Amino acid sequence: MNRGPWPEKAMEIAMPYANARGFVILCKRYHGCVCDFIIAEPGQTTIGKATRTKRLFDTTAGMAAQFPSAIAHLSRVPPDPGRSCEIWACDYYGNIRFFRSAGTGFVEINQHGAVIDPLVVPGYSGEVRSPGITGGEPGRHPPGGGDINGGAGERLSTVSG
Repeated sequence: MNRGPWPEKAMEIAMPYANARGFVILCKRYHGCVCDFIIAEPGQTTIGKATRTKRLFDTTAGMAAQFPSAIAHLSRVPPDPGRSCEIWACDYYGNIRFFRSAGTGFVEINQHGAVIDPLVVPGYSGEVRSPGITGGEPGRHPPGGGDINGGAGERLSTVSG
């Protein structure tokens, strides 16, 4: 299950985005815990894990390969139309990307939970897209949870591979 301390730095980066989406409930890590936070939004509940990575600019399939245990933990949550299981990946410079884990699928979403990348199964080698990144300088958070860059993140070119 979860090992190690609560992801303090990742949660520091993620909290402005979480607060912008709804009421945040923080979860203490213990054996069997599947999430770090829960966001109660109107009509939806988000169950999330915050984590840090050195390879934030990887493809969506590459990001799925980086977090097999987080995906496995979130896949234990019973599926429901009003429930979203998400992984929020942060780098060491304050940038953040958001992903939704749905069964065996893994999809990139924006900071508001809308899908911005096609469904990818871990190990999938189909269409590859460059990531949409949201973030900025360490310790600099958007007021009201918005994007520092003023949009949904910069979208880079599409590559077929």
